Parts: sequence; C-alpha cells; structure tokens
Amino acid sequence: MMKKDLLDMTFLIPVRVDSIIRIENLLASIHNIQRSFKTHIMILEADSNCNGVLKKILPKNVEYIYVKDNDPIFYRTHFLNIMTQKTKTDFLAIWDADIIIPARQIYESIQ
Repeated sequence: MMKKDLLDMTFLIPVRVDSIIRIENLLASIHNIQRSFKTHIMILEADSNCNGVLKKILPKNVEYIYVKDNDPIFYRTHFLNIMTQKTKTDFLAIWDADIIIPARQIYESIQ
C-alpha cells in the first residue's frame, strides 16, 4: 500500500509515561500512523523527571518535546495548547497515545 500524503498535518500526542504499557501503546500508535501516511508527529512528554528513554526509542522523524511538570494531574489541554503553538502545519490531529484507528477512517475524516 502506498502511503498517503498528509504533510500538511501534524498528529499531536501529549503523554505522561506512567507504565511500560503506555510506551508500548504510544509506539504502536505512531507505527500505525507512519505505516499509512507521510505526515508529521509531535510527542510532548510532561513529567517531573526526564530520563531520556522515550526520546531515545521514538522514531527519528518524530518531533519530541519535554515539559517539566510536577503536578500529579495531567492537564492535557494545557499541553495541547503548547504543542499547537509549536506546530508549523496547516492542520492538526489531536491524538492519544492509546489509540489505533484504521488508516481508511483517518483519511476519510480528512477528506
């Protein structure tokens, strides 16, 4: 299958890594997007400590941002606003680390 061109879109995925399962889900979600589309993906990791693991295991073409956050509550909208300001594409997809959607469904929603 040929990848569809979505270079005018950025998938925004804010995350707090609270388990190995979250990392596995994030990587699966990224793989699902990249398997079907030529696009941009931005990950924002918000946590009290940055051990660098997530940045090391992400695909090289995924933009990674770390934000120090000591709050026990993950304010997703706040982090999405930060990401939106850093995005350079015309369109955004607000995404979740724990979601897999068929490529056909993603493409149809964009059309």
